[in-house]
Amino acid sequence: MLLMVLPGCAAPAHRFPPSMPPAAAGVDPAQDAQTRLIESAYRAYVLERYPLACALFQRFVDSNPESPRLSEARWWLARSYEQRGDIPAALAAYRTVVGEALRSTPLAGSYEFHALNRLDAFRRSLGSSSLLERRQIGLWLRSRDWLAVPDVGRWIAQLADAG
Repeated sequence: MLLMVLPGCAAPAHRFPPSMPPAAAGVDPAQDAQTRLIESAYRAYVLERYPLACALFQRFVDSNPESPRLSEARWWLARSYEQRGDIPAALAAYRTVVGEALRSTPLAGSYEFHALNRLDAFRRSLGSSSLLERRQIGLWLRSRDWLAVPDVGRWIAQLADAG
């Protein structure tokens, strides 16, 4: 039996770029251990073993607070909570990812930017609920930063509607 997959028929798995390139094996034992741990956690996520993925990503976050891959681990921790069905934990984890970027405007494509989008998707789908805090948020964007915001007109209208 011949099996053909036509382009566009199968949804490709969405992968985010790592927050830093993987280290070459043997360069730094601490970084090698971090890489192995985050890869094991990601493998558990891909295999839909979400409780294990949550535990491994949480271990990474707890044991590597200064890692350049911390945003990446927190993003996948939030995704693991979400896939496991633990929405309050997912929201808290997404907020933690976003909190790392409060010092600057998140770049389009960054984990912080994607976490903001996930929080917005939850806000739209859950509406007013106890899971989502309804509070005023102010943002300062320089004129060149507006170009990085997709659908800026719709976004401003939603902010205005929210009060």
